Amino acid sequence: NSVTLSIGFSKIAPKQNKTVKPHVEIDPCLGKYIYMYNLPSRFNTDLVKNCRAIAQWFDFYPYVINGGFGPRFSNISEDSETFTTKESWYETNQFMLSMIFHDRLKKYECLTKNSSLASAIYAPFYGGLDIRKYLDESNLTIRDESALAFTSWLTGRPEWKRIRGWDHFFVFGRISWDFRRLTNYPSGWGSKLLNLPETRNTTVLLIESSPWSNNDFAIPYPTYFHPKTDNEVFEWQTQVKNAKRSYLFTFGGASRPNSTS
Repeated sequence: NSVTLSIGFSKIAPKQNKTVKPHVEIDPCLGKYIYMYNLPSRFNTDLVKNCRAIAQWFDFYPYVINGGFGPRFSNISEDSETFTTKESWYETNQFMLSMIFHDRLKKYECLTKNSSLASAIYAPFYGGLDIRKYLDESNLTIRDESALAFTSWLTGRPEWKRIRGWDHFFVFGRISWDFRRLTNYPSGWGSKLLNLPETRNTTVLLIESSPWSNNDFAIPYPTYFHPKTDNEVFEWQTQVKNAKRSYLFTFGGASRPNSTS
């Protein structure tokens, strides 16, 4: 009998040098960097120092403290059950958005000093505080002086010249119409800041926007409630939902002493 031997051969793969891929850390701020201008002080901090000149008939000073939040809400007693988050309530003026935003952005973790890394460039001009002083000014040269000085400074910057301001944004704590005067008559309202050719490429955040402008974006008025954590928001929502309220209403307006209606 013949015996057939079957011998199997397995192909041995040659040894390969394993390449160790280097560990690449992903930048958590990629696409979120913001560059903030260090503006001349006349456009922000000087306005705060001279805040008593902002309004003629009341003292504006209390509203600029606490980073624009104003003083802590004084009508909350220590034993009050109405407010469970007493430390987060302030008497905030509705027009303090510029200062509040600027103060918060200073603490932003993706702030950069290298403008070439930035996805957006912020100019912290307190335009709302500035124009508040001049809304009743009949001399248009005085009313527009800060707007023209600001845009002149801005357009001289290399960051602006790169793409003519398309990556720039402002935050103004007033309504759009305070910066969009259409005429050169003293009876026209506000300044012409946002109607200047230099600012039409920019993005503007205001408490009320213009429906005819594609670079205005409305964001809410600041309120008295400034929660520090999500839990404070949930606590307040729960408290409001459980409150016994016989009537629900809202009012938006102001007294008009000279109105005959």
